[in-house]
Amino acid sequence: LRIVRTFTVLRQLRVLLLTCIASLGAFFWSIILLFLFQIAAALILNQMLHGYMMNSSEDVDGRKLVNEHYGDFLTALYSMFEITYSGSWPSLVRPILDAAGWRYAPFYLFYIMFVVFAVIRIITALFIKETLDCAAYDLELAIEEKHKQAESYGESLHALFFSMDANGDGTLSVAEMEAALENDVFAKYMDLLELRFKDVEPLFSLLDNDDGRLTVKEFCNGMTRIKGTARSYDLMQLLHDQNRLGKCCQDMQGQVNDVHKLVKQLVPGHLNLLRQSL
Repeated sequence: LRIVRTFTVLRQLRVLLLTCIASLGAFFWSIILLFLFQIAAALILNQMLHGYMMNSSEDVDGRKLVNEHYGDFLTALYSMFEITYSGSWPSLVRPILDAAGWRYAPFYLFYIMFVVFAVIRIITALFIKETLDCAAYDLELAIEEKHKQAESYGESLHALFFSMDANGDGTLSVAEMEAALENDVFAKYMDLLELRFKDVEPLFSLLDNDDGRLTVKEFCNGMTRIKGTARSYDLMQLLHDQNRLGKCCQDMQGQVNDVHKLVKQLVPGHLNLLRQSL
């Protein structure tokens, strides 16, 4: 696995190997479960068809055919193995029904619908889930996918910027952004990029560094930060800054109150001295 991990082009192979390792338990118990179903079906069919095989009044060729497939337990077990895993159960079941009679069809239909159709598909879904879980919990693969998404999103923002740059000077103005948003194609494209806003001027003021023009770097960095809904980290940082600002305001209010008390204490004394001097 360490050798495979060094090649990024083989990341699918790494996921496949990890899935095989993680699915060994599910694989073992699924084989045991299907084997139990095959044993039960082989025993039942061997007993059900025994009377037909021993009936001398029945067609000899038909009895030989049934005996070849269900004459004893092992041959019956192998026949059920073929029916379960081969995928060509009609060619294995139809000759038996034509020879022995269609009264055995309900048992075959029940086995095929329950085991071949339902149980095997449930096992397949379990293996698919293991594959998806391995791909989701593969940290290196997740980081690589996240990096690819970021690169793709950055390229899309670059393309959007230069599409809105009407005069081709490499910068955006408020008028250019407003003109672009009036175009339905641009609006739908920005919606696909999860960039949702109604007023251009507040957005422009957030992205701009107070020079009245947006560069491609300012546009891409700002749009990446405001993409989608607000994140918990951003909300916590805003709440923290708000608490610090509130504490500073309380400290300033306390200092102003102290100065006010001091002024109230000093002003009457100074007024008395001024009256005495006059």
